[in-house]
Amino acid sequence: MAPRLWAARKLLKSTGIIIVSIDEHELPRLWLLMEEIFDERNRIATIVWERSRKNDATYISEGHEYMLIWARNKSEIDAKVSRMALEPEWEGVRGKWRKPKDGVEPIMTAYMEAKAEHGEDLEKIQEALDLFFAELPRNHPSRRIRYKKVDSQGVYNADGNLNWPGGGGPRYDVIHPVTGKPCKVPSSGWRYTQENMEDLIARGRIAFKADHTGIPRLITYLHEMDKEVRTSVVTKSGQRSVEVVEAILGKGVFRNPKDHELLAELFNLVTWRDKKAIFLDPYAGSGTSGHAILAMNAEDFGSRKFILIESGDLSGSAQVPRDEYTDLITAERIRRVITGNWTDGKKHATYKTGFHFFVAREEIDKKAIMSSTRERLADIILQVVEDDSNRIDCRVDGYEYLIGRTRLGYGIALVWSTTPDDQTEQVLEWSILEPILDEAERARVQRPIHIYATASTAPIDQDLYRFHQIPDSILARLGILEMVEGVNGNIYETQ
Repeated sequence: MAPRLWAARKLLKSTGIIIVSIDEHELPRLWLLMEEIFDERNRIATIVWERSRKNDATYISEGHEYMLIWARNKSEIDAKVSRMALEPEWEGVRGKWRKPKDGVEPIMTAYMEAKAEHGEDLEKIQEALDLFFAELPRNHPSRRIRYKKVDSQGVYNADGNLNWPGGGGPRYDVIHPVTGKPCKVPSSGWRYTQENMEDLIARGRIAFKADHTGIPRLITYLHEMDKEVRTSVVTKSGQRSVEVVEAILGKGVFRNPKDHELLAELFNLVTWRDKKAIFLDPYAGSGTSGHAILAMNAEDFGSRKFILIESGDLSGSAQVPRDEYTDLITAERIRRVITGNWTDGKKHATYKTGFHFFVAREEIDKKAIMSSTRERLADIILQVVEDDSNRIDCRVDGYEYLIGRTRLGYGIALVWSTTPDDQTEQVLEWSILEPILDEAERARVQRPIHIYATASTAPIDQDLYRFHQIPDSILARLGILEMVEGVNGNIYETQ
């Protein structure tokens, strides 16, 4: 996970968000890794998805997964939340993350259908809405919504509190429109100034009781109150996501898929429903993320883009060979979702869009590493250093040789010319070691410095530096060659 997470962090913009799904077995290790790579202060939340109940469990059913949400830079996210309220392009959008309130959409749909049928006849619209509520199943989420009356402005609730929170609010007379006498004043005072109260009354936003002895209430409309904060617990059966994948690709093709509807909700949440957002999934699996984004674009005519990366199933129980996996599962799901040509043969929605499919055919071998540019080779080195003592804390720029520092503060340097064909310019010599040590002192990184080069003729000094031979030490880190470490950090291939 570490190399891909480091790469993901590098690709995220400053206001970017990363969501990582994991089960209970790897949660502790992933959490610590996220804190190390993204910093504890950038943690947003952990969502628990309860997807099933395991009745055959001996002790306690653990039928849930976790979604760890981290920001690239939480302070940038906080600043964006505050800034959105002032930017014209975000007018009407709250800076805080909010999701549609459960049960609101069916009510709004029923209201719009009644309005389309009955025009401005509020009595007929109210009758249709009353019938809608009466026919709802007992546990339907719309039953919990208190907005059930209609007027010329929409579906409303006349039970808003006009009390000043905590006490000490302004006290003035509010005249009842029928009796002509002052209404009862809340014990804590009015919630609004007299000027604001008069404006609300003029706009018909205050509901008066039968007479002045009752405290008026605030009228609020469903279309204004249709958002709520997402909680950290999601209760949704995972069987639905299994059924969707089986309907698209067939049974037994992919195990434990994610729920594309849940992902769409989270994606909309963390991007403020930005129609131009770009999503990267480096563990694409069956292509659930792509499916979610296609559905999001269809819903609001968005132009979101996705990048899916998948390298195939390496387990012995894989149903599809690794070299065919991405084409026959990941890309094939996206094709079938776009065309509506699912395996189940039923009629499904189609999408007027498309995607590009690329295959990375180059193997990482000695030749590929030796032909790398300095920038690319530095990226590889900083991603494959995976021991606890060597994991990268940050990259160092602006130096000729120094490229980074480890988690513990030790420097990492690379001796690599701009013309990789000339191997003589990529050898660690004493004349090169001196400026590397000078750079390390200026950057205030600790010694010994981990130095990568094709060879070394510099004197051995374990206190000053550790030499790592290119390309063998990198291939060893990737597990491509069987290696043993020799004197002074030299790596030798064993046959």
